[in-house]
Amino acid sequence: MKSLLDQSGLRLQFSGHETFPPKYGWFKKSFDAVRDSERRGQSDNKSIFLSSDAISRFGVGRNMVPAMRHWAMACGILRPIGDTRNPDYQTTEVGRLIFEDASRDPYL
Repeated sequence: MKSLLDQSGLRLQFSGHETFPPKYGWFKKSFDAVRDSERRGQSDNKSIFLSSDAISRFGVGRNMVPAMRHWAMACGILRPIGDTRNPDYQTTEVGRLIFEDASRDPYL
């Protein structure tokens, strides 16, 4: 039997959450920000989590913005595309299934 560590292309990461567990609303806020950029046809959306207005856009503290990005990717809501150091972001099928307009969970 193979373990997860035997998978090709696996990228392990033990940092990025800034010691914050995922908080209520983070997944939806992250999804909505990236989905809005997709709907506007913006292929370059790397600034969503890096721009100076990210704190006010998401309504969280400075250290929470990278944690939001980390948890959204770790849970499969968003995926990085392109450059591994400074990627753009894309919503995933799982993210769309959960958070799209006719979502499966009306409480999120």
